[in-house]
Amino acid sequence: MGFSLDFQSDPFAAIDTPAVHFFLEPPPGGTIAANHFYARWMRRFIPRKFHRAYERCPPACCGVILGGAAEMATYLSALAKRLRTVSLLQRHTIGADSAMHNLIAHITHDAPGIFVENDGMVATMGLAPKDNYTVDAAGLIRLPDGHAPAIVHQYDRHAALFSRSKYARLAAGAPATDGA
Repeated sequence: MGFSLDFQSDPFAAIDTPAVHFFLEPPPGGTIAANHFYARWMRRFIPRKFHRAYERCPPACCGVILGGAAEMATYLSALAKRLRTVSLLQRHTIGADSAMHNLIAHITHDAPGIFVENDGMVATMGLAPKDNYTVDAAGLIRLPDGHAPAIVHQYDRHAALFSRSKYARLAAGAPATDGA
């Protein structure tokens, strides 16, 4: 499908600190060691001396990162520096960015940050059960309690939800009726 991230409202309205916001993957309480994607990426790209340090850490998705301008510049500089330690060939394979993102978030703390649980400001939906979300009449993706996260990420991995969302209508060429 190719659609992975969209804004449903202003995510910066909920930010009260300029710290880098690291958004955690579902499920709550999950760990890097228990997630075979993250575990493989961390083993492949992170030095062995750090392996025990991240095992119990929750995976933070690198698809959405928010923060103040200076803090984000610090984070991006650290990420670029760490990615340059990986060969160019390996850098172009999946997972290097996620591994370095989690190294920075959990272990080296190269950029001051806070962790934010999934389904608040951001819904990272790829690993979440499809029953966690609904689509309202306006095509917004919502949680069962009615909350519409400001940013939805990886929503295209739930085909039934995507097909009813405003994003599917826009992708099909329908005019935006709500300012989207």
